[in-house]
Amino acid sequence: MQKLAGAPIPYFLPYVGAAATVLLFIPICAATANLLRPLWDHRATLAGDPSVRFTVAGMLCLLVLGAGMMVVNMPDSTLPLTRFSLAGYGFDMLALYGFFSLVMFGATYAIVPRVTGRAWQSPKLIEMHFLFSVYGLLTVMLVTLIGGFVLGMHQEDWKLPWSGVTASANPLAAATTFAWCLILFSNIFFVAHLAVMWLRWGFGAVPADAPGAAASTDTEGPESLADPT
Repeated sequence: MQKLAGAPIPYFLPYVGAAATVLLFIPICAATANLLRPLWDHRATLAGDPSVRFTVAGMLCLLVLGAGMMVVNMPDSTLPLTRFSLAGYGFDMLALYGFFSLVMFGATYAIVPRVTGRAWQSPKLIEMHFLFSVYGLLTVMLVTLIGGFVLGMHQEDWKLPWSGVTASANPLAAATTFAWCLILFSNIFFVAHLAVMWLRWGFGAVPADAPGAAASTDTEGPESLADPT
């Protein structure tokens, strides 16, 4: 609703949207605290379990998304600088890839070993997937949010020709493309690792401490469900 500031609508509606954004930030904080508080006492799980690591990263992205939308999109404050810039694209990526995709990756790392009965083959591939995803996402966030402010200030400067304003966005587009290359590499690692595991192309025995090894041994066949009596 804040995006409609200045449109032919009742003047109070953008402020209603800003108030709704602030109220939305409250359940986001509650959900994030509800997840992170138990993990604080079991910090070793965060380092050893990829599903927990991706889920925590996704919840932190949701927290940053709520705080950023509350601060950046305030009418008569920062909104004129970000309304027609790349900041909106940064928020979209933070919601779609930062929150949703990372949480779904965490769910995949937890569910697939239970479905296939086989552990993930390479902790190194999981680490590369996580690091490239986080670094690529952070690059997109910094470029679009900080660069969005710079682009917005150029748009507000009436002395600059519009061709100069659009030319100032070229380095931002190049940096965003580089960030997407990092995210592409992370997804290539994920798909390759998933194919190796799902098609059982692994070499050698799976170590007992491999991610998902415990889950793969917990699966029970149909015969285990029969009544012993």
